[in-house]
Amino acid sequence: MPELLFDKGSHVYSVNGRALPSVTGILKAEGFIDDTWFTEDARLRGAYVHLACHLYDMGTLDEDSLDPALRPYLDAYIRFKADTGFEVEESEVPRYHEQYLFAGTPDKIGVMSKADTLIDLKSGPIAPWTALQTAAYELTLDRPVKRFGVQLTDEGKYKMVPFTDRTDRNIFLSALAIHNWKINHNGRK
Repeated sequence: MPELLFDKGSHVYSVNGRALPSVTGILKAEGFIDDTWFTEDARLRGAYVHLACHLYDMGTLDEDSLDPALRPYLDAYIRFKADTGFEVEESEVPRYHEQYLFAGTPDKIGVMSKADTLIDLKSGPIAPWTALQTAAYELTLDRPVKRFGVQLTDEGKYKMVPFTDRTDRNIFLSALAIHNWKINHNGRK
């Protein structure tokens, strides 16, 4: 399989010099994600919460230097892992689908209750499109997984939402097909 390159600054995935659409980019372009109400503060909070959880999983987080505003979110994540026994195998590793030519970065892939599991972390409410997002990430794996959205709160609590609808994959693939059709026929980039 050719190597996937990911430029974090531009948020562009590419394989052999060909740019690939991202999972969230596809969902946004096709109207599943409405970011009208997203704020820059919420976007930054989400990025920092993801980074703190990632560094925690990698064993490189200096918890003493963590911004106190982020502490409850990390505590919620730590509590989630302790309560569920979730063991991280991959954290924030970019992936792509060789046949369908899209890419994305699942938050966490691991094992929970002896089952392969994919987790998408949110520092705000879990939107319905998260089911499609996790289904897309599942497609980039070589095996089926259990999929969950995990909302981390500023109160140090978490909420787990399972995604079990197998049609989520087909809906994402339909969105991808429409996305690609628009690019090929309307010149959309």
